[in-house]
Amino acid sequence: MNPGWGDKLALCLGGLCSPCGGCLGTPAVRMYGKYLKKQFNKAGLVEEQVDIDGGETSMHMWVPKKFADARKGGRTIEQQKQPPVVLLHAFGPGAIWHWNAQVKDFCKRLDVFIPDLPFFGESTSRSNQRSETWEAECVKKALDQYGVTTFDAVGISYGGFVGYRLAQLYPNNLRKVCLTDSPGVVVTKEEWQNVLKDLGLKDMLETLLPDNRKDMRAGIGLTFHKPPPVPGCILDGALKVMFGDGLDERRELVEHLMRFLDNPESPLGRYRQECLLVWGEFDRVFPLPLGQKLKAFLGPSAELVVIKKGGHQPSVEMPKEYNKIVLDWLTAEPKVMTEATGKPVVEADGYTRNPGSSDSAAETGEAIAAEKLDGNRGGLAEHMETSLGEARAPAGDVELARQTLTS
Repeated sequence: MNPGWGDKLALCLGGLCSPCGGCLGTPAVRMYGKYLKKQFNKAGLVEEQVDIDGGETSMHMWVPKKFADARKGGRTIEQQKQPPVVLLHAFGPGAIWHWNAQVKDFCKRLDVFIPDLPFFGESTSRSNQRSETWEAECVKKALDQYGVTTFDAVGISYGGFVGYRLAQLYPNNLRKVCLTDSPGVVVTKEEWQNVLKDLGLKDMLETLLPDNRKDMRAGIGLTFHKPPPVPGCILDGALKVMFGDGLDERRELVEHLMRFLDNPESPLGRYRQECLLVWGEFDRVFPLPLGQKLKAFLGPSAELVVIKKGGHQPSVEMPKEYNKIVLDWLTAEPKVMTEATGKPVVEADGYTRNPGSSDSAAETGEAIAAEKLDGNRGGLAEHMETSLGEARAPAGDVELARQTLTS
């Protein structure tokens, strides 16, 4: 398979072509799924089924072999300075189809856990819960079984919503969180309706849960800035292999998410965790202004990286650049330290302040952000001021944009 667009296509809902260019349809999709599993094995990961909540939910996990062996032996791995990272996939098929372009590079430098979220891939549940908050709780319970008490999280799109909830629910366990093209709780109903209008859609159900070639192709079109061609028979195969099981439950998850986007809750408190926001320049699902808005809300502990020419999943479209950005950030010393250390707090925008006199300044900055974001209900561009700091290109056609809210 061509290592360029072919791998991207495979990651994006199962676009596949044989080396000779001929289409194999459903058998090819199944065959490539087996190939992806072998690549995960080569990276040092093994498959595990982890039962939680008394067996009500069974989480399919890719975990480092040493953690799997320790669990079987009733042991836990001693906590390392560099904590494990959990990768949270987007909506659609299971994790192997989303993280294939990351697993090799990430596993070289980190202990990586990759779950299929409940009702995706090979994870199942008898629970009647349907929310990203519940899915975050399931991820944490699965990690608990491996003795993982401190970890980082990287989430793409829907996985970013789950990552956002992990940061909210477990501030003492989650060290760093990277959200990729996922705006969390800052989306207003008006903004979401404008997105749907621009896309020419009434809702996202048909795109997220396709049952025909047309809807599948539309989903690929939303994922990529420049969608690659996909043979129709491959789309048919992907529909059968990737979207056949758990359809009703995933539909309920989508409906819950749509209700949330139609009526977003009040903004949550700003995270103490260091946060990296990675955004495709031409994301059509959650356009870049939403990433800028989330950066402003989270404040100086957050950093925004814009990948030029990227779409909704730059991890798929430009994996080399994406991997370098995220890995360099994950493995760097944390820039935000707790006040309890008695040391200066170095914010993500490089600003250093004295903890003893920082509270009032932080509260003032947060109040300014809240005031501007509240005024933003009528339109982001009119009410939010941003200043771009120094830009650099860590890899290829990538731009690091440090967004600082000005008063």
